[in-house]
Amino acid sequence: MRFYLRYFFTRPILPLVLTILLIFEILLPGQAMAVKEEKESIAPVYLLLLSKDCSLRVSSESVIEGDVGGKTMMFTLSMNHCDKISSVSYMTQDGTATVADNDYMEVSGTISFPSGPARATVAVTIKGDAKVESLETLSLILVAPDNLTLENNGAVGAIINDDITPSVSVNDTGVIWGGNFPKGNNSTCSGVNIDAQDCSHGRDVTFNDDTDGRAGFSFTKISAGGDPLPASAPSWACVKDNVTGLIWEVKTDNGNLHDKDDRYSWYNTDPGSNGGVSGILNNDGNICLGYNSGDSSTFCNTEAYTARVNDAGLCGASDWRMPTIGELEGLLYYGETGTKIDTDFFPNATRDSVWSGSAYADFSMASWYLSFASGTSGYANRDSIYPVRLVRQSP
Repeated sequence: MRFYLRYFFTRPILPLVLTILLIFEILLPGQAMAVKEEKESIAPVYLLLLSKDCSLRVSSESVIEGDVGGKTMMFTLSMNHCDKISSVSYMTQDGTATVADNDYMEVSGTISFPSGPARATVAVTIKGDAKVESLETLSLILVAPDNLTLENNGAVGAIINDDITPSVSVNDTGVIWGGNFPKGNNSTCSGVNIDAQDCSHGRDVTFNDDTDGRAGFSFTKISAGGDPLPASAPSWACVKDNVTGLIWEVKTDNGNLHDKDDRYSWYNTDPGSNGGVSGILNNDGNICLGYNSGDSSTFCNTEAYTARVNDAGLCGASDWRMPTIGELEGLLYYGETGTKIDTDFFPNATRDSVWSGSAYADFSMASWYLSFASGTSGYANRDSIYPVRLVRQSP
């Protein structure tokens, strides 16, 4: 007895039916060969060769910001094997990174995919800056899919800040003597029980060359045009503090715009820094140069004065502003028993209190001032009249 097993597909399309053709023969003694053919079909076998869904996903990305110019954040869109032509639209969306703050350039558009596996990219320009910031994010959003399914409808782009927080330099007190034990003063800052006292520490010990400022202070004279001058220069209009980087207005005694005797009420129309109240526009009238009751630009208030100095371009600059109380305190020279400021660089300084630009938090109609007579700060109603010493940041 012989068996023959044959198989063939009866249909070339799904579902596939597997048919078995079984042929066998039986040989009996003394008889001719008899052949019996039997065709037997078994249950269909279904081979599920189904095509995949057309699906798309976009991956999250990150980029280091940089200080200048632009970096490219590249989002990748990946399509699986698809037997159809498909498309999707995209657009950027603000997160903590915003277009308004010049963090990145917004993009939008539509991408078409051919049949089969495909990949595409979307480039977003990240704008560099030197600001110290935390990590910021934006999103790439996918919309209006055609002939495809979105595995995710967007991805996050992270902007990694690479700016280093600058170190902050502050002036020392200028105190170069200490207390003696058991009583009295130690004028030389030496001997027993002096190591823990102020005169033994800081710039007034490590940088005590008085040629550019007393007791650890370091100043550079600036001309009216903005040029640095030697310490021996007989006249100057501004002073740069080489420790803090601030540039200060120098007062005069000749009746001009910067005269030491001019007084101002406190006034600031910026709601972001005025503590909620602008202050006093016009208080005591003719207490500064050029006052005209019919012209608010001549009024004797801090805001009007700042504008006049910027219009005049003091020391070649137009970004003068009111100092904070902390910045003013950085000028205090406690080694001086009179006016507590280095008068070698700040002539015509008076012992008067000087307005700062800092609002007083507990009372909206008050602001901080600094007394160069006592070396202490306080607050006063904004209708009080005090001198002003403007400041700007060195470039």
